Amino acid sequence: MNDEQYRGGRQRLILLLCGILLTVAAHGATNTAARVIAFSPALAEIACALGAADQIVGVSDFVDYPPAARRKPALGGVLNPYLEQMTVLAPTLIVAQSAPDVLRQFCTHYQITLDVVQIERCADVTNALALLGARLGRATQARQVSAMFVRRLFAPRRRGAPVPVLVSLWRAPGRVAGCTTISRASFLAEIVQAVGGSNVCADVPGPYPVVAAEVLSQRRPEVIIELRPGEQLSAADQVRMRADWQQFHAMPAVRNGRIYFVTNTAVLIPGLRLADVADELAALLKN
Repeated sequence: MNDEQYRGGRQRLILLLCGILLTVAAHGATNTAARVIAFSPALAEIACALGAADQIVGVSDFVDYPPAARRKPALGGVLNPYLEQMTVLAPTLIVAQSAPDVLRQFCTHYQITLDVVQIERCADVTNALALLGARLGRATQARQVSAMFVRRLFAPRRRGAPVPVLVSLWRAPGRVAGCTTISRASFLAEIVQAVGGSNVCADVPGPYPVVAAEVLSQRRPEVIIELRPGEQLSAADQVRMRADWQQFHAMPAVRNGRIYFVTNTAVLIPGLRLADVADELAALLKN
């Protein structure tokens, strides 16, 4: 076993252990009759994957997948929830990735269980599976879904030296200097590594740093991936957007035309579809 295989196996084991430990810790909180509001696209997706769509009584405005969740009543955002409508729905459990005071006070007043589940890394997805599995009486399903997710996410996809990759999360129209990218502290960075990439901005401070022109000029990515979730990009749009990078014509990615656009809406949602995102990114690195 080489070093790369060892690290990959160790990472998969850690992810699985995280989920198992959280399941054990939350075992006493099982509630098969829970009425759930999911103020997070990722958590709504996870609950549905566990077969608990019928227990979801409402979601945030930003939930659009799967269809079973999208059909639930939309209750605003976590910062501006529709409290009156939430009261009518009589939830017993609210799950969110963050919880401002308005949501905490609502749950305290009505004695509703509130679970704040932060999802920043891939291991957090398995933790969320375990927690919701315990809460909803679906621990067995959670273990099965978690194991499948880890297998898919870290499946061997390519051999050879890692491909230097620059990920652009956002940039102003017509400009690439000052683009927002990812450092090593992000689930996206973990996915890039899992599919055989090497994040050229891994050392830049902050999880989602803004990279100035002078920093970009020092990096030599062989592939540039622009994330454009939900956008409908025509061929002309892509030609124009690739032309924006010509100021860095010395970059291997620009020189060789290896600038790609990912419009998959799942790319910024830390849920189970990250395995699909990994497959898509792996295919781009092979081109």
